[in-house]
Formats: sequence, C-alpha cells, structure tokens
Amino acid sequence: MFLIKLKSATVTYLLILIFKKIPFFSKVCKGTIFFNINCKFEKKKGNFFYLHSQPIRFNQLYRFIILSSITMITLANNSQKQEIINLWKTSFPDDTQDFIDMYFSQKYQSENTLCYTLDNEIVSCLQMLPYTIDFYSLSCKISYISGAGTLPNYKNKGIMGKLLTQSFLEMKNRGDVFTILIPQETWLIKFYQKYGYTRCFEHASTPFYNCTNCFSDIFTFLSLDDSFIREIMARVLDTQKALQQYASFHPQLQMKIKVQDNQIVENNGIFCLQNGNCTKKQNENFDIEMDINFLTKQLFFKEFKDLKI
Repeated sequence: MFLIKLKSATVTYLLILIFKKIPFFSKVCKGTIFFNINCKFEKKKGNFFYLHSQPIRFNQLYRFIILSSITMITLANNSQKQEIINLWKTSFPDDTQDFIDMYFSQKYQSENTLCYTLDNEIVSCLQMLPYTIDFYSLSCKISYISGAGTLPNYKNKGIMGKLLTQSFLEMKNRGDVFTILIPQETWLIKFYQKYGYTRCFEHASTPFYNCTNCFSDIFTFLSLDDSFIREIMARVLDTQKALQQYASFHPQLQMKIKVQDNQIVENNGIFCLQNGNCTKKQNENFDIEMDINFLTKQLFFKEFKDLKI
C-alpha cells in the first residue's frame, strides 16, 4: 500500500483525469499491475488527506476500468451552506421556509455539520448541535443530532450509518458524553437502535433521572411541546466519563460493568465503580454485562442499584 499526500481533494480529481487519459491504464492485458483510484481518504492533522490505494494484479484477461468515484466524510465549509439547505428541503419537504430560514440563520454552523460527499456532491449530511446539561449534579456536554438526511438516489446504501458512526467519533473528540435525537418516523427507531441509541422514556410525563428539564432549550427552539419528550433517543459516547459522573453521585456503589459498543471501540471494556470513581480494566471479573443501548437506558431512566446481579 502506498500513500499520496494531497493538499486538497481537487488534486485527486486531477490525478484521476490524468490516469484516465493514459491508454496504458485502460487497455486489455495479462498479468499487469494496475492501481485502483476508487479509494478512501483518511484525514490527518491539518488540511492534508491521505489517499490509500492497493495495487491489483490480474492473472486472467480483464479490461480494467479506473473508477473515478471518490467518497469523503468531512465537516462542511462555508461555501457548502446552500447545498446543505437544498438537501434539507429535499429530505424534509414538510418544513416551512420560515423554519428553514430561522434554523440556518440561528443554529446552523459549518463546523457542526458532517457531510458525506460523493464525486464532489454532498449526498448526505447531519448537524451536531452542542448543548450542556446538568447530569447527576454535574455539567455534561452533549450534541443533538438534527437534519440527518440523504438524497433519494443514495438511500439504502449504508451512507447514513457511516455518517452516524463518524459523527460519534467527532462528538466524542469534542468532549461530548452523550448524543440525543428525535426520530421523525417510527421505523427510524429500530434504525437508530442499531447504532446504540435507545428510547429513554416510557411515558411522556417521565423525566430523565436526575436530569429534569435538561432539554427545555432544545424543545423551545424547535417549537416542540412536552409530548415529544417520549420520542427522545439517547446514546452514550464516552462510557468512562458517563460512568464517572454516575459514580460521583453514588459513591457508595461498588460494581464492575462490562460494556460492548459496536461503533466506538474505546467504549469497550470493564468499568469498575468504587468509592465515587470509575476505572477501566481489560482483564477483570465483572458483575454484569451490557451493550451500549442498555447502559444508556440505565443511566437515563433507571438505577444500577435496582439491577439484580
């Protein structure tokens, strides 16, 4: 595998155009090494991208076609705002122009917008709106997922799942402990459950445990009444921080919890709660095992002390 250090995606497109003009790369041959330009970007420090490509050897006669589709998941830039507005209108046709104007003038920030770009076109995006809540008597950073949408021709291709997974890492790196969202349709509940979200309410009148009214400003801005609170789904982004806040509130609790998270590797492990602290272990006996969905529900809705170990 080789790496090509690129200053921008524009350079990549120029490389592809050059390769496609070279007859050698498109002729029929046997046992020739070609390079697949349908590749993956990995953003490093600064504005550089690394292009990963793998040489391919053909042992039989094939016509090799250089693929020019390039996909990237990046934060938006200021020049993409109108394209994101257009995607929003396509994804949420029932939203009024007044609401869209208000949202993109008061809440939208390019640095909070994650985009899935295919061939220089934004085909999917979401917003990560930052908030601070009072969670178990301590300040806690969260992000509210808003405007998650994909263009019709690109739905059911796993794009939103990739975008969500990348957003988890982005939000966690910012210091967020949780992420929340409100599914627009019932079928989306199962979709989001696959990515670690869980419904945190059984009844509209039931508040978050030790987190009463913590999302009132979100509801006010979105013009939602309290009945929508039952639709909120939440997800732990940083298990260690979340359990540390819980342990600080319950210093008498002693428990070892094994956590499984299919999207965020750092959340996997055994977390020991003792004397108001939470420490992470890899090889340790544990009292109970749970996935990230169940952990989130316990933190927001019930108490670990109520579990039967």
